[in-house]
Amino acid sequence: MKVIFIDQTSQFDHHQVFNSSIVDILSLTFKTKEVTCEGIATSHASMKPLISQGLRDEITYNSIVYPRTPKRIFFKFFVYFRKEYIRYHHFKNIFKQNNSENTVIFLSISTFTGLYYYRRFAKRSVSKVLCVLHGDMDYLYKAESFNQKLNAYTHSKILGMGAQVNFKYVLLNKVTKPVFLKDNWLTDNEMIDIFKPISSEYNGMPIASQSPGLILGHIGSMEIRRKQSQLLYPLAQEMSKFSNLKFRTVGLVTAEIIPYKNDYVQEISGNKSENEPFYLSREDYVSELQKLDYVLFFFPSDEYVMRASGAVMDFVGFLKPIIALKHPLFDYFTDTFGDIGYICDTMEEMQEVIADLSKKTPESLARYQCFVDNLAKLRAKSAVSEVAIELREQLTKKGWDLNE
Repeated sequence: MKVIFIDQTSQFDHHQVFNSSIVDILSLTFKTKEVTCEGIATSHASMKPLISQGLRDEITYNSIVYPRTPKRIFFKFFVYFRKEYIRYHHFKNIFKQNNSENTVIFLSISTFTGLYYYRRFAKRSVSKVLCVLHGDMDYLYKAESFNQKLNAYTHSKILGMGAQVNFKYVLLNKVTKPVFLKDNWLTDNEMIDIFKPISSEYNGMPIASQSPGLILGHIGSMEIRRKQSQLLYPLAQEMSKFSNLKFRTVGLVTAEIIPYKNDYVQEISGNKSENEPFYLSREDYVSELQKLDYVLFFFPSDEYVMRASGAVMDFVGFLKPIIALKHPLFDYFTDTFGDIGYICDTMEEMQEVIADLSKKTPESLARYQCFVDNLAKLRAKSAVSEVAIELREQLTKKGWDLNE
């Protein structure tokens, strides 16, 4: 069996953890080391060290080269269509050269228009074809701008192309599929739902800090609409009366957060300036995340249902308990694996929880260890080897012969 893995848009460290994990999973699922990675060279360079040692040097890496994006908006318009032309022909060539029942073609990431091309080519292919559905599915429910409405319309057409045995959509959490079924976007036979995989870089069993205080942090990108990240700042201000608490943000701080900033939150980001958001290096991000005692989440209940969050998998991977507003994903984790932290109905309840934790009582430390133990169970279920087993089982049940 031959595997073709495609990510047409990621650069540098973006999606490196997921991509490297899924490449390992595909190799295990289809019992092959004949893997080709199609994508941008800087993405390959970032993901390669995270791929399992026995596979990384066996892989063929094919680079997609795009024209450089100009700064002026007028010229960006033309370059975008040039990139779309490249993406279209990239897919066309892959399907033309790999039309075989012994080939698996896996799309990780492209544009929404790229996904349309991919789906059209897949309709005429005998290869086994997989495609990850990402957060753009949100736009089917709440598109605002013209681009979002166009995105939603395109996705509705993609999902309406009909089922075929050799094509499956891949969902990266366990709360999306019931929504798709209820709203008749897809049938059960069209979808594979897996845990978003945990990279092998996560090692060790962190325990609660031995320092007198607690360090609580927001991880990943700071965003208003999707994450309500701005709530971190008034929370930190309100809790400043407890001298042994520290609040941090670790990751990227978007410009929209600027009006909410205060001196009660330490920002650890890769930003070059307030108006130039930039990710921390993976090494710095991991180092700072490991220093946290609890990770804070303020997700609205209708966000991150259709999409998977890298930050969520990071707190699971590093066994960091959470203090979070109630959310379907965290409810699923709790119902399946036990308590993984404090789930709060309101910000006021969150403040009360943190005030109690500041005392670092023997009871709270014991409960912390219970959270860590439950997170370890979730992490084990999300390990590359376990996800590969689950993916293989689901594909077999849905009619794929994986012994070719």
